[in-house]
Amino acid sequence: MNVGDWKILWRTIGFVVMLVVCGGLLFPSGHGREPARRADAMNNLKQIGFAFSSKWNTDPYARIPPVAILDEKGQPLLSWRVLLLPHLGERELFEQFDLTKPWDSPENLPLVQKMPGVFASPFSRDAAKQGKTPCKAIANDNTPWNTAWPTQGEKLTFRDFKDGMSNTALVVEDLTDPVIWTKPEDINPTEYLKTLDHGQWVSKTFLIGFADGSVRVFVDPTEEEILPLLYADDGKVAE
Repeated sequence: MNVGDWKILWRTIGFVVMLVVCGGLLFPSGHGREPARRADAMNNLKQIGFAFSSKWNTDPYARIPPVAILDEKGQPLLSWRVLLLPHLGERELFEQFDLTKPWDSPENLPLVQKMPGVFASPFSRDAAKQGKTPCKAIANDNTPWNTAWPTQGEKLTFRDFKDGMSNTALVVEDLTDPVIWTKPEDINPTEYLKTLDHGQWVSKTFLIGFADGSVRVFVDPTEEEILPLLYADDGKVAE
């Protein structure tokens, strides 16, 4: 190798080093991957929304799916996430569940490790390995208004969404407290508002999936902006 070749080699090495350094300055601590992760999380929420729509569209009475599978005494056994499995292309997994037993029964507990990717967080691989999901339904909090999910004994239909399907939150991404995906554990509006001080990374970004299957991104939102979206029939629509 002559002198000219060595100069070219060292210039190439220097250029590569510069790219690496600049890349580190532009995207510190992995923040450069955040948009891709957010896109994956949004896609997950969209799939859940479409599965929800598919479930109530195929019901002969157009009833909204319950937030949990209950036993004869009204005790919650399994999450809505299990109930939607056939509409997420996971019928084989659905058929492995004993729907008459709770999530932590000997029959159902081993299935925690089989969480579908649609419920996994792109922002927390550790939680996913434990069978935990940030995807939570906006559950009713005993106010005069309904959320997108019926309470025990209620029979909601799409007509109950007086604020419109596109203005009613269905599922949120709660990164502050992931839960076992088969466990009937969700979040009510009051609890969700308390998470607004967190969000994804430093961007304080929140993802909300709506009853019509759409997903919206909220950056550092206020309670006033979010609260009207958490109920189906409070007569208020966020601007």
